[in-house]
Amino acid sequence: RRRAAHRGRRCVTVDMSAWYDQLKYNRAVRRRFCFWFQGKRYRLCSVSMGQRHAVGIGHLTTLRLLDFDTPVYKEAYIDNVRFVGDDDDELVRAVMTFVERCRAVGATINEIRDDDDDVETTIRSLIHTRGEWLGEIVDNKVQK
Repeated sequence: RRRAAHRGRRCVTVDMSAWYDQLKYNRAVRRRFCFWFQGKRYRLCSVSMGQRHAVGIGHLTTLRLLDFDTPVYKEAYIDNVRFVGDDDDELVRAVMTFVERCRAVGATINEIRDDDDDVETTIRSLIHTRGEWLGEIVDNKVQK
C-alpha cells in the first residue's frame, strides 16, 4: 500500500456510498439469506455488513469495477478506491472510466453525484498530492 505513492505524484481517492447496501442479492439467492424474528421470516435483499462473506463480496465487486486497462495505478480496499499517476489527464480518464462502469451497474460514489453535469471538473478537483488513504496520510510528492 505504501509503494503506491511511488507509482505517481498525483492521486484521486473515492469511496463508494453505503457499499454493502448497494450490493443486492438476486431473487433466487434471497431465499438462502433469511432469519426469523418474532415468528416471522425476513429475507435479506442486500449484503449485510455483519455477514462473514460481506467483505469478500464487497472487495471483489470493487475489483471487478476496476478491471480495465489504463496506465494509471489503481487499487482498492473494499469500497475505497485510489488512482495514482503523474499525468492529470490520464487520472481523469481512469476515474471517468470507473465512474461510467459504476453508473452502468447502478453503483454510486460519495464524491461524484449521479446528477453531476460536469464530472470531469469534479474529478479534477479531487486530484491531490497529499491526502488520507485508509486512515494514513500519504504524500505522493516523494521522489520515484
